[in-house]
Amino acid sequence: MADTLNSFTDPDFYLDERSVRDHIGVLVQPFKRKEAKGLKENGTNPTKTEVDVAIEQIIAMEESADEQDDLEEGDKKDGMEEDRLKIKQKKCAGVLWTQWGKHRRESLRKGRAKQRNAEEVRVKSLSFLNSRRSKTWMFRSKNWI
Repeated sequence: MADTLNSFTDPDFYLDERSVRDHIGVLVQPFKRKEAKGLKENGTNPTKTEVDVAIEQIIAMEESADEQDDLEEGDKKDGMEEDRLKIKQKKCAGVLWTQWGKHRRESLRKGRAKQRNAEEVRVKSLSFLNSRRSKTWMFRSKNWI
């Protein structure tokens, strides 16, 4: 509305959205009070002038704009909630991957330790068998001579 009014060149003035909103408020508030007072006194609306009809249209447009803003805000909140859930899911997935990675590294380390232990046992066993063989060989060689 402010852009439309600012586009006129004959009366040279500048309005922003806030000033338009303030001026409409100055027109709408007394109208609403007058309507409420008329409904309380006789229960019916008196005859309406063109200005009253125009103000009613302004009120209707304002209410529909408020409803539209509420719907858009609800959509934004839903979108923000979806974004939060996605982020939370990604964090959970990241934690799971991290935990899996830790578990994998731990199991690999344990596997390597088992391999080293098995290799040490094998080396000790072979060294024992070698020493036993050499002792047995020496014993046999002494007895044969």
